[in-house]
Amino acid sequence: MPLCGKKCAVFCSVLSAWGVIMLVLLGIFLHTNSVAFAEDLEVHATSKPDFLAEINRKYKAAAQNCWIAACLYVVTLVISFQQYCANQRARNA
Repeated sequence: MPLCGKKCAVFCSVLSAWGVIMLVLLGIFLHTNSVAFAEDLEVHATSKPDFLAEINRKYKAAAQNCWIAACLYVVTLVISFQQYCANQRARNA
């Protein structure tokens, strides 16, 4: 049963595919402690060992959040593709 139109399903599929690609890459960059994201992490440590431990923990947490969001985009992609197929079946019936 189609819930949205064919154009909407295609648009959501493209948007979801881009979201998956972008968030997986962002998660990889954060997991490898990319320096480009260092200023985006709020770190309040006084000593060097504490600073390194806290920044590593924050990088890993941010990477995990990106991968969770990418999984949600995969779910959206699957639903959008299902809607596209439902529209195709309704059109051919």
